[in-house]
Amino acid sequence: MASKNKKIFLEDKYCSLAPDCMIKLSENKVEYLLKNNYSLPVFKTHVDGGMYSDETGKRCDYALSSKEYGTIILIELKGTDIDKAVEQISSTLSDFESKYRYERYYGRIVASKVPSIALHSNKYKKLSGRIKAYKGSLISSSQKMMESLDCDFSLI
Repeated sequence: MASKNKKIFLEDKYCSLAPDCMIKLSENKVEYLLKNNYSLPVFKTHVDGGMYSDETGKRCDYALSSKEYGTIILIELKGTDIDKAVEQISSTLSDFESKYRYERYYGRIVASKVPSIALHSNKYKKLSGRIKAYKGSLISSSQKMMESLDCDFSLI
């Protein structure tokens, strides 16, 4: 595990500024939309297949982050396998919490179908608890998810 004073932010190395007021991520016929009405600095990182080029499928698809606010949103765009999406976000969280200096994490799963039973699995509950410890939340949605950033980079 990296020592606290050596930790960096994704913005220092891997991502690009997403200057638009509406950030759209889409894959597998599902989409995540983030409204940035306050024009906060939001950086987009393509995690699985970008930052991690081995494409083993063990990481979430994207991260939207703000160094200034110490916040990161881990996003998985999925077909139907919610358990796999939970594993991908969990794996990314484990990696990021040891390397980066974010104080608040959010997890977002957008799938073509979200069976309600998947939201009650032990894996889902465990990940939700881990993310709550970072002052964030884990939310899943079918087909499309739209959120807005508040002026402190929290999600509303």
